[in-house]
Amino acid sequence: MKELLKRTLFYGAGLFAWVGPLFELVRRFSGIDIFIPFYHIVSNDEVLHVKHLYRYKNVQQFEADLDFFQENYQPIRFQQLYDHVFDNKPLPKHPLLLTFDDGLREVYDVVVPILKAKGMPAVFFLCSGFIDNQALFHKHKASLILENSSYGEEKALGESLSSVKYSQHESLDVLAEKSGLSFQEYLDTQPLYMIRQQIAAILDDDLFAIGAHSIDHPEYPLIPLEEQIRQTRESTQFVRQTFDLDYSTFSMPFHDIDVSQDYFDAILGDDIVDISFGIEGTMQEDFDRNYHRHNMEGGSYPARNMAFVYYIVAILRRLLGTHRIRRSRLAV
Repeated sequence: MKELLKRTLFYGAGLFAWVGPLFELVRRFSGIDIFIPFYHIVSNDEVLHVKHLYRYKNVQQFEADLDFFQENYQPIRFQQLYDHVFDNKPLPKHPLLLTFDDGLREVYDVVVPILKAKGMPAVFFLCSGFIDNQALFHKHKASLILENSSYGEEKALGESLSSVKYSQHESLDVLAEKSGLSFQEYLDTQPLYMIRQQIAAILDDDLFAIGAHSIDHPEYPLIPLEEQIRQTRESTQFVRQTFDLDYSTFSMPFHDIDVSQDYFDAILGDDIVDISFGIEGTMQEDFDRNYHRHNMEGGSYPARNMAFVYYIVAILRRLLGTHRIRRSRLAV
């Protein structure tokens, strides 16, 4: 049902996006000041550790998205957003900041060459525990187990593995062992994530910036506040120190709508993070240094359709009074 609704919105309602004046109208009244799309991967290949998680775009679809962004927005570098936040420097009209999460190797192999050719800036968020292929994200483990299962087993495991949580990662190791799957062998023969030298090479071009995305990608609402802060502090410190950065930026793994005000007080108030990012792109945030992004994956929908629908949803939220994120404080 959820997938049907998504298709209806992005293909059906999204068709109105091609009416230029209507697109401009909904953008104006959406309340979205800066459009921040995010992706994880772009590939023409079947990527087994992602195959059972979400649908990603191929090169042609991604290039079409970029053409739309460059024709309808003013792409900005991370430094421009930083200067806007801390020095009150103005942003151009219709600013857009492109972002990628998880630090997958396709960023270096596929995405960066395309962005360089088009002169498109971006920010890449990395899990410090996955750099150099030291470990495997629990969701990537789940996808590999499903791929390694027979049809009947896949049907039986699909629902439970699609919702597997960070705290259950040991059960994934047990399942893999029973099915004869070696995660380490997969990492050794087909590295999933970027290595330090590749990340450093990306930073040679001032189009690009990097940030942290936690140590090993837990669901923040499901871990204690102290662990949330540790994951953020240690991953941002590692990225900043390893790559000699003069800024710290962080994107939340998964959703942050249920993360407490105490967490943001800690990471932003104690200068652990300069600017942070969530993914509630149609909502508004009380913390002015926490920006929300827009998911551009989940299908082959054109970016124009997706942006149009996000603007419509943002307008509806404002009309219904559900557009503000209400963060609670933890009981003392």
